[in-house]
Amino acid sequence: MQILNSIENAFRLGKSLEARWPVERDSALSNEFHAMVSDISQNKRSKEFYLDRLNQQLDGNWGREQLVSINVALERAMNSDTAEHSFLVDHKDHLDRERTTFPLTFVLHNIRSSFNVGSVFRTAEAMGAEKIVLSGYTSTPENQKTKKTTMNAHEYIPWTQQNDIQSVITAYREQNYKIYALETAEPNIPISEGNLTGNTLVILGNERFGLDDSVLTQCDAVIRIPLMGVKNSLNVANAASMVMYEYVRRVL
Repeated sequence: MQILNSIENAFRLGKSLEARWPVERDSALSNEFHAMVSDISQNKRSKEFYLDRLNQQLDGNWGREQLVSINVALERAMNSDTAEHSFLVDHKDHLDRERTTFPLTFVLHNIRSSFNVGSVFRTAEAMGAEKIVLSGYTSTPENQKTKKTTMNAHEYIPWTQQNDIQSVITAYREQNYKIYALETAEPNIPISEGNLTGNTLVILGNERFGLDDSVLTQCDAVIRIPLMGVKNSLNVANAASMVMYEYVRRVL
């Protein structure tokens, strides 16, 4: 129990240091963490908690990346899930650059996971999609989990919330958009055979149940990503990323 308490204390202190780095880099708090992890590393039961190599990493001249690697070992020892923002790239955005956009809009219909919604926002903004439409019970960036995962991308790509997906399809068809459903439902065509250029609306459905037939019948085509493995589907955010790349590849 004592070793567990020591790991938990180091875990909490390490996460606190990581959040405030480099403010606390040379403080007593940093030294306390160093000593705490050294004690854990030298404990004879450390291998049970994947901590046997931590002492080798603490050479007295550690930086933020080294601190993070130590925290990962502590997280695993605690069976703790890493927060999404802990592993997202930490580089400055091009705030002085104007977005290049394409007439590509995504409809996220009844997406359950806030993380998936935020991931689509981030990729769509980066790849130049013009807009995101949220329908059904899909969460908006007003949800804190969704907002955090967007990494503020929702501030740079227009989005709207519409309860009735049929009205969304009608409105975009009147603007001469091609309507595609990204699905595994039959009949379908590979994304390479879809005409992913020009005015394009792509509809993504629920992670488990997909899209209803009432939506599929309103689309010009159902497109799919060819898969070679046992699993018959991809994470919805990953699938959306592939469609974005296919579109941009064609128009550039």
